[in-house]
Amino acid sequence: DILWSRDTCPPVIYEFTPVSGPIEGGTNITILGDNLGDMAVADTHIVRVRGHECTLVERASDLNKLVCRTSPSEVAEGLVTVEVQEQSAVLGYTISGTGYSTLHFSYMDPQVTSIS
Repeated sequence: DILWSRDTCPPVIYEFTPVSGPIEGGTNITILGDNLGDMAVADTHIVRVRGHECTLVERASDLNKLVCRTSPSEVAEGLVTVEVQEQSAVLGYTISGTGYSTLHFSYMDPQVTSIS
């Protein structure tokens, strides 16, 4: 459920790409949504993939887009979440809460089986 009030709104995730990456981590994920914040910085934003921290790429992020780099994980899949606690100077209200993806990100361990 999205809880809106007159002065506070939560972040919302519409989609993200790519939807999979290697277990070693290092995949840049682009998250698109609303209320993702004016200034995406580690002090105000926490992005997680499957509960693991996804390091924010601050210079590539803006109001409707966040970019983060995955950390290592075992083979598994899980939700992408964005937690924001920010007073938005641009929007004029506080962004507070956690947004959840509807799709899962998959950590994969690709194996080469043959070369031809």
